[in-house]
Amino acid sequence: MIHRAIAIAVAAAVLSAHAPAARADDGEVIGILDVEVVGVSDTAAEMFEASLETGLGNAGFRVAKRERMRELLEPSGYIPGCRFGPCLKTVYDVTGVRLVLVARITGIGKNFSYLVTLVDTRTGLHTAQDTDECPVCTVDEAVATASLAVIGLVTGASNPEVTDPSVGPTGGIQFDPAELRERERALDRKLAARRRSLRRGGVFLLGMAALAAGASAVGFADDNDTLGAAGAAAAGAFAVGGATVFALSRRF
Repeated sequence: MIHRAIAIAVAAAVLSAHAPAARADDGEVIGILDVEVVGVSDTAAEMFEASLETGLGNAGFRVAKRERMRELLEPSGYIPGCRFGPCLKTVYDVTGVRLVLVARITGIGKNFSYLVTLVDTRTGLHTAQDTDECPVCTVDEAVATASLAVIGLVTGASNPEVTDPSVGPTGGIQFDPAELRERERALDRKLAARRRSLRRGGVFLLGMAALAAGASAVGFADDNDTLGAAGAAAAGAFAVGGATVFALSRRF
């Protein structure tokens, strides 16, 4: 955890120093509007916020966490779940925060993906966005990767694919709300496909358990204790493996 914080702090300083044009003013507050986690515990979202607070702080910015944003917005009539469009004007009117972050971190096993978006609350438009995968990662590594992506967006060090309406084109195309929703649906489809793959693996392992149990029964029936014991052990191992894989498919 300490090593991750140090790495993010150092990377933030480097990104800030080499950024061509930051999207936020020095010392500006960046609000965390929503962090959705799928397939990982809520602790990952808290780790993500803490990483952003450290990293963006070292880059010269301040962070308003989700809890603080909720406290400010609760009496205002703001509609929870509003992530883009005219409804975000309430966020700017109430908090004065110009840029807010909407993030999604998806995990299945040791494979993670993230989608991070900066939104201008004055216009309701996305100003910068990044998405990537972190295969065979720990939760710490996935959180650190997503955090550095956000820092890159805020400092202007990354190469996003969204047009910033306040500064002109950044070299890519602008995502409209429908396209962003399609990206989120694509992540959901990928997660569903991985669940199906896990379930198929579970069926295979349980099938192998049944075959091993049959071999064990034949061995004991023929007074072949060696074959019977080996089959029983294999059946138990396959059964445990199949049950574990099925449990994982429901968890993720």
